[in-house]
Amino acid sequence: MVRGRAIGCGRVGAAALLAASVIGCDDGPPPPIEELVDYQRDVQPILAEHCFGCHGPDAATRAAGLRLDTFEDATADRGGGRFAIAPRDPDASLAIQRIEAVEPSPRMPPAPNDPLADSDIATLRRWIAQGAAYGRHWAFEPIAEVTVPGGASHPMDAFVEARLGDEGITPAPRAEPAVLVRRLSLDLRGLPPSPEELDAFVADPSDAAYEALVDRWLASPAHAERLALDWMDYAGYGDSNGLHADDPRTAWPWRDWVIAQFLANRPLDEMIVAQVAGDLLPSATEEDVLATGFLRHHVTTGEGGVDPEERRFLHSMDRARLVGTQLFGLTVHCAQCHDHKYDPISQRDFYSLIACFDRVADRGLVTTPDTEVPTLAVTSPLWPARRAEIVARLAVLDARLAEDDVTRAASSWEASLAPGAASFVVPDDVLGDSLEGRASVDVDGTLRPRGAVPIGDTLTITIDHDAPIHAIRLELGEGRSLVLPRLTEVTVDREAEDARARVTLVRASFDDDGSDASAVIDGHNTTGIELPTPRAITLVPSAPIGAGERLVLRVDQRFGTSSVFGSLRVLVSSDARAIVTPAVRSALDRPAIERTDAERAEVRALFVEAVPSSPAHDEALEARALRAELARGDAPVRTRVMREDDPDRRTRILSRGQWASPAEEVRCAVPAALRIDHPVEVANRLELARFVVGETNPITLRVLANHYFQLLVGTSLVATPDDWGTRGGTPAHRALLDWLATSLRNGHWDLRAYLRMIVLSETYRRSSTVSPELALADPTNALLSRGVRRRLEAELVRDGALVAAGLLAPSIGGPPAFVSHPDGLYEATGDGLGAITTYPVDRAPRAHHRRALYTFWRRSAPHPSMALFDAPDRIHAVARREETSTPTQALALWNDPHFVEAARVMATRARRAHPADPDAQIEDVFRRVLARPPTEAERALLRASYDAERAELEDAADDADALLTIGDADVARDASLDDAALTHVARAVLSTSESITRE
Repeated sequence: MVRGRAIGCGRVGAAALLAASVIGCDDGPPPPIEELVDYQRDVQPILAEHCFGCHGPDAATRAAGLRLDTFEDATADRGGGRFAIAPRDPDASLAIQRIEAVEPSPRMPPAPNDPLADSDIATLRRWIAQGAAYGRHWAFEPIAEVTVPGGASHPMDAFVEARLGDEGITPAPRAEPAVLVRRLSLDLRGLPPSPEELDAFVADPSDAAYEALVDRWLASPAHAERLALDWMDYAGYGDSNGLHADDPRTAWPWRDWVIAQFLANRPLDEMIVAQVAGDLLPSATEEDVLATGFLRHHVTTGEGGVDPEERRFLHSMDRARLVGTQLFGLTVHCAQCHDHKYDPISQRDFYSLIACFDRVADRGLVTTPDTEVPTLAVTSPLWPARRAEIVARLAVLDARLAEDDVTRAASSWEASLAPGAASFVVPDDVLGDSLEGRASVDVDGTLRPRGAVPIGDTLTITIDHDAPIHAIRLELGEGRSLVLPRLTEVTVDREAEDARARVTLVRASFDDDGSDASAVIDGHNTTGIELPTPRAITLVPSAPIGAGERLVLRVDQRFGTSSVFGSLRVLVSSDARAIVTPAVRSALDRPAIERTDAERAEVRALFVEAVPSSPAHDEALEARALRAELARGDAPVRTRVMREDDPDRRTRILSRGQWASPAEEVRCAVPAALRIDHPVEVANRLELARFVVGETNPITLRVLANHYFQLLVGTSLVATPDDWGTRGGTPAHRALLDWLATSLRNGHWDLRAYLRMIVLSETYRRSSTVSPELALADPTNALLSRGVRRRLEAELVRDGALVAAGLLAPSIGGPPAFVSHPDGLYEATGDGLGAITTYPVDRAPRAHHRRALYTFWRRSAPHPSMALFDAPDRIHAVARREETSTPTQALALWNDPHFVEAARVMATRARRAHPADPDAQIEDVFRRVLARPPTEAERALLRASYDAERAELEDAADDADALLTIGDADVARDASLDDAALTHVARAVLSTSESITRE
């Protein structure tokens, strides 16, 4: 009978699902090719969705002893000549009988699951009738060389156009030049193009100009940062531990290593091997070891109630999950408690993978930096290049300073200084309304904060003084609690009518001995000083502050643990002697001829830095700042890495995933599903890493080729880029995917060349405009008939506003920045424990306006605006971000100080560039944000908005002033109501869908 012949055929030629590519019977003539049911494409998704959960790889949950994921099991005799699947006989197949049952009791899948759709049942019937040919899951099949179809000059286009031709679809035309250049800039650099770049390409959109632009941007540091941001998601990078107090960790050297590798265009396979096993490479360098920080981004805890050894094992499990999900594309962690329900990943496979990462003696309980072992003391891999720039610049500055004859000017300055110490007085007016209800002021000007003792505090003090100010003194009293008070940062803004500017403070020193206190003016709230006894600090600006100007002092005490002051008095001095330190005062009290060389150097340095009329004043300030940067960059930091420092550890399978139930021992091994065609044994991480990028591993190459295709084109060739198992999607362009994979491999893993190839294709350059015909023929764009319109990542939204305003700081690498942040958020989300119970905002604009990938990433409280735009918390690594659209995103674009600051700076610059021409100003703003001129309708709408805002602000001057002082960027002295009205227009443009969308 048919059934018997099928089973006989199965016994002779059949093998398990993962042992052969195609299994079935060849009795009788094959059906016409156009009618064949493809197991991978048509059948496996149905079985995986509805059947494998109870009748799949997991023996522990398998019902009725029936397995439907292999030919041998599905067609086995179940007694009495009954078969779940009887090849070529659907009616005799028990599976079909149960699926088609009318009564709920015998029907499969059982209630409350919905019955299979009629179309799915018809597919299964046709498949069985054709012989029930099984096949290995496509992602596990070896990658074969693919023949490129003819008909297109670019190979990628040839595959896409051939498929579109089969479907009778005409693809979309090429995007307009302005749209294309913005798309390319955002994809390659993560930044919008400048107006000059936009105009140049619109004037010459030729293929040669396009290729030149591609090559220039691919070689740029901005491109390396763009790729690094993506890889930080891929690795689950975070600047904090993630659990318990969620303390900070020093992970940024690894991030800088990634940037450096992309900047140098290191082959991607070498990067991966270094990150998985750099410490095991022969003659491993310091940077090779640093690369393994990739495996140390998992969350850790310092909570005393955990079992340290159990927690340590979970760290190894996290590392196995990272490699399994991000490099193998499989949900291997689903096999923690039992064999995988849907994929051929056994519990033994998962624990064998864990064994590859289980010889590192990291500690399960991380309470201090000393317990973060193993660690490595390093400087940033990007630092040598920056250091060379600084050293070269300092040589130029020092030469200029040595050439300048300041002797006569310095002598005149010395003669103007009367003997003795400078006098300091209480300013004419202190406090105003800035501390109303929070502090009282004594008759001598002492501020005494009152109320509950805060964890951390920021006092904003407004002072007025009619005379010029040469120096400011802060007299700091006892703490308000038993904790020693700590001052983390002091900034001073100078305010005049419609203007505000940051005062450059060149020195902070203790009054009693003149010792250095510059940690409180370095722009970083992560540094500071403890004051065991009341002390006074003198702050010296780079130039005297003009008479009658209002000063706003921001005194930050953001260390947490209630280390705040009980009293504070601000004094000012109009005496030129106030800038003199005790050491210089001692030297000045003696004739110049009696001074030592060191004293002469100190007097000279003080003069050129603190007296603006001195020769080389600006060069001296620049040199001082560069030397401070040099000292910070040269200081090594400790970061977490991998080291095989516990080779005798044994890894055991945990019964049902329970730590208290260890079972048999396992050794490091590759999952069996990936070594069918080429059996391979791996003994350690290095051998595993080489397998990951080796030619015998079919899946990782596909995963990475697809990942970078998705990064540029905007859509994945596989619907589930984070799951390549049987529940995942089947690529609509399978041949293209395999060609891309072989292209990356045959190109020696040159990622830059691979990305260049993609963006030079017509497929990449097509318009994203959806015509009615394309919407009907290719509704989800699975066939790549047009370009992809998608929302920008949170960091790109933020950076785009900085670029449009001209505020983006060009520095690359280094410690993370604490950018503007809602007050009280850390206090509200934390438990008062740890080192970052308060948010220490970096006050230095150079840090504040850096690219968003450098933002300090606290996993328990990600930056709220970026979280609104779907930035992940990075508790785990992610292959693709989710994308949502919510009203709160619009509110953030309108009201977040970051975007308001960008809007007002943009408005001021546009007004200055086009004075007395509001229409030109509006167009300037529009082009900077959207990289195109406005249409006539948009121009009219924005002009009407400008006029309405301008008229309203005439009766609300205070509102205009408040708007123009939001953010840390200086406010122009010629700021006006025009600026405020144009700021509202800029906010509107920044909040458009187009501004946060890549077309």
